[in-house]
Amino acid sequence: MDNTLIQRINEETDIVALASEFMSLTKRGKNYMGLCPFHDEKTPSFSVSPEKHLAFCMGCRKGGSPIQFFSQIKNISFGDAANELAQRLGITYKKEVKILNDKEAKILANYLHTEPNPRWKIALLTVLFMGLRRGEVLGLRWSDIDF
Repeated sequence: MDNTLIQRINEETDIVALASEFMSLTKRGKNYMGLCPFHDEKTPSFSVSPEKHLAFCMGCRKGGSPIQFFSQIKNISFGDAANELAQRLGITYKKEVKILNDKEAKILANYLHTEPNPRWKIALLTVLFMGLRRGEVLGLRWSDIDF
């Protein structure tokens, strides 16, 4: 899922309606306030800003964009949250599947076999499965790998 689509989902999702599915909100000025759904509290610290498209708790620091909030509240991955919100909005998109050619598969197999650091292996697989191939991601430089 590309950044343009993520931005569109975040902008088109009514953050007040989304947050209201999980808590009661009261309008205070241009924002809405409610008891945080992520922790117990007596004084509302959860703020929802329709102008900024944000839902955020000042106490526990959870929340964020509509996709981030939905991901956290439903305890699902960011991608699953984005997919579900896109479906709600009627946004359709093509899911890209990365298929490695023989050369790429050999490079990947060799790297995974020789790399001693499991974090780098996980980072590499994450980047490949996300469909990213070049640039700097998570501090890794892919410009040296010739796919």
